[in-house]
Amino acid sequence: MKGKYHLLTSIIFFIILWLSIPKIKITEILMPIILSLYPDIDLKFTKYLGHRSIWTHSIIIPFIIFLFNPSPITILFIVSVGLHLACDLRFTKQSGFYTIVILKVYLSNKVHFPRYRLNGRHSTTWLAGNFIISMVILITWCLI
Repeated sequence: MKGKYHLLTSIIFFIILWLSIPKIKITEILMPIILSLYPDIDLKFTKYLGHRSIWTHSIIIPFIIFLFNPSPITILFIVSVGLHLACDLRFTKQSGFYTIVILKVYLSNKVHFPRYRLNGRHSTTWLAGNFIISMVILITWCLI
């Protein structure tokens, strides 16, 4: 999905979230809307990470940030990344599956290591799993 649709989906989702959950303030949803574009930061570093890197197209880094700074904004950051990953889901072979790059090692133009990837349904499972975990974190936080 293109970046503008990721942003539009995030805006709609977080406005609905803000209207339905009194715990969330309007000022807390502004930053996660912008951070929903975070997974595509790897487009700037494709030489080193590869597009759709496991580090950017997962909730690993936002969750590590949450462990050190448990705040509503970090939880909403996890949710915004999860929402981005849900927008990247493709379920059929006809639409073409995305590939998640697990490891890409770049030393120089002459030295290349094989890329390790999640292809096909495995990448769909990875994206869907991260989305589900982010929603579980959000629901758990709302109930506490």
